[in-house]
Amino acid sequence: MSIKFDSLKDEINNCFYDIVGILNEVIKHRTDSFSGMIDISMEIQKGSESFVGETDKIVGVISSDINHKIDNLDMDKMKQDIIDATSTFIEITEELELLSYNTICRTMALGDKGATITHISKEIKKYSTTVKTLLEVISVNFNDMFERFKNVADHLVDNKLVQDDSSLNVEAIDEIMITSDVSILIENSQFHDIFMQELEVIQEAIENINYNDAYEAGIVFGKYEKAMGKLDVIKFALQDKLVEIKDVMGDFIYTFNTDLQNIVGQTNILRSELNRVDEMSESICSTISMLKNTIDQSKDVLHKTKNSVGMLAKQSKTFRNLVVITAVEVARINDESLRRVVFSMTQTETELNELINKLFTNIDMWNTLRSDFMGTFSGAENDMQMLCHSNVAEDRKKILGDTHSLDGQLEEFKKIFTAEMYVNFFDSNSNKLAELFDVFNESVQETFMELNDSLSEEILSDEEFTRGRNDAEFKDILAHEEDQSTIEFF
Repeated sequence: MSIKFDSLKDEINNCFYDIVGILNEVIKHRTDSFSGMIDISMEIQKGSESFVGETDKIVGVISSDINHKIDNLDMDKMKQDIIDATSTFIEITEELELLSYNTICRTMALGDKGATITHISKEIKKYSTTVKTLLEVISVNFNDMFERFKNVADHLVDNKLVQDDSSLNVEAIDEIMITSDVSILIENSQFHDIFMQELEVIQEAIENINYNDAYEAGIVFGKYEKAMGKLDVIKFALQDKLVEIKDVMGDFIYTFNTDLQNIVGQTNILRSELNRVDEMSESICSTISMLKNTIDQSKDVLHKTKNSVGMLAKQSKTFRNLVVITAVEVARINDESLRRVVFSMTQTETELNELINKLFTNIDMWNTLRSDFMGTFSGAENDMQMLCHSNVAEDRKKILGDTHSLDGQLEEFKKIFTAEMYVNFFDSNSNKLAELFDVFNESVQETFMELNDSLSEEILSDEEFTRGRNDAEFKDILAHEEDQSTIEFF
């Protein structure tokens, strides 16, 4: 049995190393590619000239337009209006719950005569609970929307579209533009040792099947049970970790490719009038597109929020019906104290409708703000088209040739470095790991059944067996994962 488990562990370990090999290959491509491209960018820098022309004029107009909107924007006040409205709404619903409780107490004293109003009061309490839930959704959506707009505003305030100094250098580019972080991949390549330690612990537990009495038999049995339970935990933890690593690798490949593109463009900014136009424009276009997409994505949030407020309005109509029915019943019962309840409910209905209208008004304001931003960014995109795709003058062809050389290297690299290939290879090894863990699990279950069959009824029914089973201890490696995270495995 030991030979079988050792063989399975070796296969699992080899599979782990294949996955780590994928990550290391991605890291190697990143490191090797950057050095060559930076060398070319330095050659371009030797013959570069700085200039201020039509690019600065167009970008200046765009920056002025955007900055004007930011300077006149008071999103904090808009957010506070929502907070105040929802807080007031919640206070009113809580008052409704209290009113509902008091009414129930009053009408129960009236017996059958107040049964209908008692039922209505319970419905009012349900209404309050539903409204609170809707308000929580609305509050979350508004916070989401506020953060989207605030991120755009903060980005525009903290990051200029054009640097004041048009003479950049390689160090500045390296600091500003390189976004792919190799350390993230390295960190995630050091994950498998913990899982292998878990398998070692499990193997050690299940291979020690010797016992001299019922208590020791219970210990062995209990360890088996814990081992099988732990195997499921390990499998799911590994699945989660592999999904996480795949996401990290995908993000890294994406940012790595973005870095490569940015290096091509940023070296152009450093070297010549045309290259500065081309790459600075690409950078601005990318930023504007990103900000525009951020604003555009708020459309769905606004739509969901408006639907939630619409549901709130429908609930308000339901409450209105309850008010009318209550008024009719109170008139029938002719109880003076209940008339005050109707008056209070009517006032509450009015306040709720006012708050709902305020929420709708605020949504309209956010929609207007979104449309305003979208118009600005769409106009900016149109203005930048001529710069992002400008025709190159004859006297700039030499520098353009150098940039094309850099582009050529990038295209050649793309043929070698394909995300699909790495993702498919990663998926294949991940699936293989899952299969190996299943086989390992089945083997453990088989040995457990053999152990179970070997135990007599006398032992199984012995109290010492039960005590040993409960006393069985099992080392948990994953529970101390943070303590292991700083260990270097390679």
